[in-house]
Amino acid sequence: MTTYAAVYYYEARPNKEEDYTVHVFFPDLQAAGLPAITMGDNRDDAKEAAEDFLAISLDMAADEEKELPEPTPIEKIVLADFIESEGIKAFRIELDYVSV
Repeated sequence: MTTYAAVYYYEARPNKEEDYTVHVFFPDLQAAGLPAITMGDNRDDAKEAAEDFLAISLDMAADEEKELPEPTPIEKIVLADFIESEGIKAFRIELDYVSV
C-alpha cells in the first residue's frame, strides 16, 4: 500500500447548483513533476477521486520511470506556502492521507 499526504481545500462556486467544490492536491506528486490535483463535488466524492488519481499517478510514474519522493508527513506540510503559491481562495482546508 502506498500513502501520500493530501491537501483538501473547499472553494465556493457562486451561481452553481452545488455550493462548493472540494479540490485535492498532492504536494509530493507535484514535487515529482506529476499531475497533482483532482476534485469532487463533496468530501466523499473528492476522496474517491483522490484515490483513483493517486493510483493513476503512481502507474504513470512507473511507466515514465520517475522516482517518487518519500511521502511527506502531514505535520511537515506548510499550508501558507501552498496557499500563496497556488493563489487559493478556500473557505476550508483539511489535511489527510490517501492510500492505494
